[in-house]
Amino acid sequence: MGVFLLTLVFNNNNTMLLCSTRTASIQVEKEAYFNGSAYLRLKTPMTLWSHSAISFKTCRGGEILSQRYAGHALLVSVLPDSVSIVLSAPSTQPIEARVSGRYLDNRWHTLQFVFQLGTLYCIIDKQSSTIANQTYNVPLITDQEIKNEAAVLILGKQYSGCLLHGPGLVFNSSAMNAEAVVFGPCPLAPGPCSDHDVLTGTPPDFCSHDPCMQHGTCISRTDGYECHCTSRFKGKNCEVDSGSPCQLYPCQHGGSCQEDSKGDYKCYCAPGYTGAHCETELSIHPLCEKNPCLNNGTCRVPPGTSSYECDCLKGFIGPRCEINWDDCKPNLCMNGGRCVDGVDNFICDCKGTGYGGMRCQNNLDECLINPCLNGGTCFDTYGSYLCECPTGFTGANCQLSINECRSQPCQHGGTCIDTQEGFECRCQPGFAGLYCELDPGCSQCPIDSDCIAGRCVCKPGTTGSVGQCVQVRRRKFGVDRHGQVRPVERVRQLLLQWRQLRDRC
Repeated sequence: MGVFLLTLVFNNNNTMLLCSTRTASIQVEKEAYFNGSAYLRLKTPMTLWSHSAISFKTCRGGEILSQRYAGHALLVSVLPDSVSIVLSAPSTQPIEARVSGRYLDNRWHTLQFVFQLGTLYCIIDKQSSTIANQTYNVPLITDQEIKNEAAVLILGKQYSGCLLHGPGLVFNSSAMNAEAVVFGPCPLAPGPCSDHDVLTGTPPDFCSHDPCMQHGTCISRTDGYECHCTSRFKGKNCEVDSGSPCQLYPCQHGGSCQEDSKGDYKCYCAPGYTGAHCETELSIHPLCEKNPCLNNGTCRVPPGTSSYECDCLKGFIGPRCEINWDDCKPNLCMNGGRCVDGVDNFICDCKGTGYGGMRCQNNLDECLINPCLNGGTCFDTYGSYLCECPTGFTGANCQLSINECRSQPCQHGGTCIDTQEGFECRCQPGFAGLYCELDPGCSQCPIDSDCIAGRCVCKPGTTGSVGQCVQVRRRKFGVDRHGQVRPVERVRQLLLQWRQLRDRC
């Protein structure tokens, strides 16, 4: 990646004296190997609450990511049966979310964190799992310390395997510190896992990018490659099309020529002839007169016998060469490519795999066709790609316009502000929380009220609205509103007087 710097020099009369440009190189290392003790510190913390992604390839797993600040820690680890996301904080129990799967298989897997509409998703190989929302693992969304711009982000400190950078986790040489990290293509040898990491030490494969253009067989040498072209093509890279080889009529004695999809040809001989070009005449035994051998097989009768045998061409088997041998057993196509059987050959259909080449062995860089729309940034992965979308857009190709405030997530009259990380609720006075869901605390109670069960109520002996409480008016005992003694109270007074006179007597 290059950045062009423009320098303009002016004199006192604002006349330009010099205009020069130079290129400043910013090195981006996309891929790296970690040996279990190596680590990589990125100077910018991960924005878990927006869109972050990283790809991993491992047999032993471990902690691929940790982000820490003020005693709070977020850990992401690859385990034998899952990917674990753990958040710990002082004086609280750690919370954990797990995404089940067996990822210790020496294959590339892409892990994404996506936050949309108040929900945090973990996506592994395009399979999405909810790991936090407003009612589940809430601290994964609300913990503010982990979001702090001074948080320390470490990759691969206790991890053995390879990592490929992605959105929010870019391996920019000017914004990271590496310890014992090996940058470059993943050195893990292909194939099943063993007791320890097997690193490739073989010379480079000059045929890995198919220089023969699928028009021939590539042979990798120590210092280059050779192309053995099919009959139709020639040149160092089999780039010259010479036309159909059947135009030269290579088949003799009336044989018919048929060109295959690769540019080679095959001769189908007339009865009584055989050979690659039908050049050999057969002495026909009576048992072979009716040509019992199929698919251009050669009939012969061994001396001293009374039965015939068929010599089959490559790709056919059976007593009469009637079976086309399945060249797709075993399937030699890699990375999910579909094997299509031919005659003594096969073709790998790589459609939809993200790979190319004769055996779908080469990762295709989909970013070359700029699939990300609306100013999105493309990150190539193994077998696919990811788009880092600008604010206001989402989707696999940043094709969708989004405003998370449309769902009106803020409660109690809070104002929703759409942000790069999702949205922010600006709460009414006294309310708090990610969604303004927390009622005012007792510290907000006016002087005329008390806090009871977390709410402000008027003090005893008063009534009305909080902040406007008034005294309750009390009436004298036994007296109505006109100052007259109620009849019931008069009876009670007479009874009391009678008891007093009785006691005197």
